[in-house]
Order: sequence, then C-alpha cells, then structure tokens
Amino acid sequence: MNLQESILKSYKDSFGHQTLAAMSTHTGLNISRLFRILNGAKMRLEEYEVFKTKIQEKKSHIGTDLEGLFLMLDDQEAKSFQINIERKMKKKNILLG
Repeated sequence: MNLQESILKSYKDSFGHQTLAAMSTHTGLNISRLFRILNGAKMRLEEYEVFKTKIQEKKSHIGTDLEGLFLMLDDQEAKSFQINIERKMKKKNILLG
C-alpha cells in the first residue's frame, strides 16, 4: 500500500464512506478532482496535506473526548483502561517497528 492509498484509507476509517459532495465540502477540494484521486490519479502535496490535517483534527477531538470520559471513571476502572490502551499501543509499535 502506498502513501496515497494509506492516507485515503485513514480518512475513510475516520469519517466513514462519504459521498463525493460531502467529502468535497469537508475537505474544500473540487469534487471532480476528488473523483480522479479516488480513482487512482496522483495526489498533489497540498491535497495530501488537506487529508492529513482533517485526520489529525479528528484524532485530537477523540483525545479530548476521552479525557472527559476518563474523569468519570473510578480509580480501578481508570487504571484498567490505561493498561489496556498501553498494551494496544505497545502491540501497535511492535507491529509497525
């Protein structure tokens, strides 16, 4: 999987399968250009950066949402949650590294 396929997969995983019109509105990219990108045309650097920024914004919102939920847990639940997250991150790092 190349970098372009990877960023498009990450975008779809983060935002679901949107229509071209919805994706165009969300990213600010031209609808016909999106159609070509999704059908294999090479992505320009600016387009890659738009997708990357949207994905990062989504991930930062998840972090703030989790902070609020984390405060609602008692100490035992919070510790268990933290351990599970650390295990998943360690496993992910092992697979990627």
